[in-house]
Amino acid sequence: MLGGAWSDITLHNGFVRSISIGHNIPVEHVYYDNTPIKYHFLFDYFVGKISQTGLHSVHALNLMCLLSLSFLLLMIFQFGSTVFKSDATGILGALFLLFHSSISGLKWIYDNWGWDI
Repeated sequence: MLGGAWSDITLHNGFVRSISIGHNIPVEHVYYDNTPIKYHFLFDYFVGKISQTGLHSVHALNLMCLLSLSFLLLMIFQFGSTVFKSDATGILGALFLLFHSSISGLKWIYDNWGWDI
């Protein structure tokens, strides 16, 4: 696999789709019979409930991921600014999460900034 290009997204999409249709009680993995869900249960459950409203399940998954990341960054910022009494600390904490605790991503953006970034 390429660096970090692995995922269990097919399991999540199947589970979300089964929740949105209403055919997953008791809660089990879609592709593995009699195997209970051990992680991400509530996340996928809420995505399934959102997709029950008519939103495509992939778009609902993207929406929940966007909201989760946004609130995580907001919580990191709030923690840094509250504990250390500095907004800069909160911003740096959120940036370090986004760039894997390295500022090399900022150099890449600086080097490649333009209309075709």
